Amino acid sequence: VDSEDNVIVTGYSEDTGEYLTVKWDAAGNKQWVHLYREGLADEAFKIGIDAQDNVYVSGHSYNGATFNRDLLTISLDPQGQLRWAKRLDVGGTERPTGMQVHPDGRVGIGGVAGGSTVLAVSYDAQGNELWHNTYYPCNIPANGMGMTSDGAIYVCGMTVSHGGVLCFGPTGQLEWVFEHNRPATFKHPWYSLAGDFVMFKDILTGRIRW
Repeated sequence: VDSEDNVIVTGYSEDTGEYLTVKWDAAGNKQWVHLYREGLADEAFKIGIDAQDNVYVSGHSYNGATFNRDLLTISLDPQGQLRWAKRLDVGGTERPTGMQVHPDGRVGIGGVAGGSTVLAVSYDAQGNELWHNTYYPCNIPANGMGMTSDGAIYVCGMTVSHGGVLCFGPTGQLEWVFEHNRPATFKHPWYSLAGDFVMFKDILTGRIRW
C-alpha cells in the first residue's frame, strides 16, 4: 500500500512467463498493469514501495546460457513505467526470500543461490548495485531478512533442527553468523558467539527492522 492508499501487488503469469504488477486505487479501480520479462520464464516474488511511491519488484529470470535463474530486480515509477532493471548471477539459481525498501529508495534483498548459499544484495534508488555478498556453505534456509537504517542486511531462517541469522554490514562485509544447535566444529565459531550477543541486542534496541 502506498502513501495514497493505493494497493500494488506483484506476481507472474504462468502463460507468458512475465512479471505481473498491478495497481488499484483505494476504491478498487485498476490504475495500471505492468508486464516485464527478460528470460523465457520470469517469476516475481517480492515487492516494496519507497517514500516517493516508486515500486520495487524482485524475483528471478531464466538464463539460457547457464540453464539457471538469475536474480532480477526492477523498479517502476508511481505511473507504472519502468525506471530500471538489474540482473545478478552469482552461480546456481538465485531466488529472493526477502526484500526491504528504505524510504529513500535503497533496496536490500536476501535470498538463496543454489542449494546452500545465502545471498545478500543492496541497490541504491537509481538501481546502482552498492554491493552483494554470499556465504557458503550454510544450512540456514534464508526465509526472511531485515535491513537497518545504515544499510546492514540480516538474513535469517529456521528448520526443525536449528535456525540462525547472518549479518552483512553496510558495505557488504560479513560481520557475524549466529546458528543455533550446530556442532562445535562450526566453521566460524567466533562469528557465532558474537552474533548470539549482537543479534539480540539489536532486536531489543530496535536496530533490526523486520
